Amino acid sequence: MKSKYCSRVFKCIFFLLIFAFFLFLVCFLFPELFPENRYSLDWWYKKTAWQSLIDNEEKEVIVAVIDTGVNIEHEALSGKIWVNEHEVLNGIDDDGNGYVDDIYGWNFVNENNEVAETEISHGTAVSGLIVGDGKMAGVASFAPIKVMVLKVLNDNGESYNSTNLVRAIEYAENNGATICNCSFGMEEYSNELFNVIKKSNMLFITSAGNSSQGRSLNRMEYYPAKYNLPNIIVVSACEENGIPWIHANYGSEVVDLYAKGVEMYTCSIDGYNYFSGVSLSIPMVTGVAAIIESYGCSSDFGNIKNILLEYFSLSNSKLLA
Repeated sequence: MKSKYCSRVFKCIFFLLIFAFFLFLVCFLFPELFPENRYSLDWWYKKTAWQSLIDNEEKEVIVAVIDTGVNIEHEALSGKIWVNEHEVLNGIDDDGNGYVDDIYGWNFVNENNEVAETEISHGTAVSGLIVGDGKMAGVASFAPIKVMVLKVLNDNGESYNSTNLVRAIEYAENNGATICNCSFGMEEYSNELFNVIKKSNMLFITSAGNSSQGRSLNRMEYYPAKYNLPNIIVVSACEENGIPWIHANYGSEVVDLYAKGVEMYTCSIDGYNYFSGVSLSIPMVTGVAAIIESYGCSSDFGNIKNILLEYFSLSNSKLLA
């Protein structure tokens, strides 16, 4: 009897070792299946969950990233960058939209088609959290989402102005974008910027901003967050446990959602790195908004906003993490 019992135990241990070796082999040969950083909805079931709830076939959604530019050659963004199919790289404005050779978007700082960032990793990091795949994966990495690169800040993250922001928004809408990721903000009010957002049919995911100890937006000017328009969602940053980040601005009258924005592993211009800030919270919401549109819940910005606020909020803290 004892011999039979020992034999069974030995067999169990033997099969467990074989199974463990198999898992190790899969992880070693296919590391892209087990990246350490998958954000928002749990990566293992999120695509199945969306598709089981929605009968419609997924559609491509274009997200305009209005930022410092993007490293369009980053491995995690391969196949994720929007391409202007009506333009050819030949020095001619083939599609007649006023921008010559705007294959991936436009550089509104230098007035050319060089949309890559070379100094900081702001726009690249943001784009990675939306659609990045490989060693890390963004919120919408599994969905047919494309990033349109619109560079309005220089390589130091400075020098944007409301005129270039307006032009970038008009470019985005004229070329098929339906969602704008706006990881920026300014204290100066611009009536021109207000009007172009107001008349737009796009959804704008905007920043509550950062400061040394976090400030209340209820008592300060910060735009476009405080334009109070129906097609704007204002996002601030929290830690993984849902506690608001100490450097993130807040304000119950302004902020719509909190999303994780601390120690976010994402793309950098020369690889991958960890970043923190409200700018990293915004693409978390942008990615979910793009999924909602892609999988057929709605293409109306009002409906998408309502879904986000209803299903991705806690009653008192409005958390998406």
